Amino acid sequence: KVSTILKEIVFIVLYSHKPLCLWDFFIIFFDSHHNQHIDTLLLVSDCSRRSIQAVARIRDLSIELNLSIGKVYLIVNKVPNGGLNDGIKEEIEKHNLNLIGVVPLDELIYQYDSDGIPLVKLPKESKSRVAIEEIVAKLELK
Repeated sequence: KVSTILKEIVFIVLYSHKPLCLWDFFIIFFDSHHNQHIDTLLLVSDCSRRSIQAVARIRDLSIELNLSIGKVYLIVNKVPNGGLNDGIKEEIEKHNLNLIGVVPLDELIYQYDSDGIPLVKLPKESKSRVAIEEIVAKLELK
């Protein structure tokens, strides 16, 4: 089921502590899907200006390439204290990005990953898991 796969991808990307090369992912995705419509494009950024600028460029590139994309949303990940500062909010507005949610920096993720505990075992009340579930609910996956 597509929504299950998308939820898993969101979970993996947001819980990953490894740097992800968005450009490589985008090119691989584009290369294998260039004749298809993309219902929803999720841009995942950390809470830095450069990362916000990078995902804005990916969004712009998808437009330049005339990709058929429905909705485009931004998720800001690993946010200290779960709140964006004014500079990051300004950068998001400057690039006209549609922020769907923020995932707070969660020490439990680091602890679980360091101890070899699967992240799917995070408690339901962990702040990152709560935020991700709220984002997934907003996406209205069917």
